[in-house]
Amino acid sequence: MIWGKSNENGTQVQGKIYDLAFNTQQRDLIISQKNGEVVLNLQSGKVQTNKVTPQILQTFEDANTQIDQILAKSQTQKTDLQR
Repeated sequence: MIWGKSNENGTQVQGKIYDLAFNTQQRDLIISQKNGEVVLNLQSGKVQTNKVTPQILQTFEDANTQIDQILAKSQTQKTDLQR
């Protein structure tokens, strides 16, 4: 499953509050707010810019929990279909 748009620079995901750009081969990740302000910038696995607040962390924890629930439900449905 792919979320976002892939191009030669990696994958870009546009969310309601934050945008993400990541390249798994180069281990790069950029998280920015809709106004363009970079919240977190990882280049080759090293933090370049870090403006992470507890609110931002909670937002991503909530998103991660929702993704986990969706994936678990998807796996359950897949298992049911295989029976």
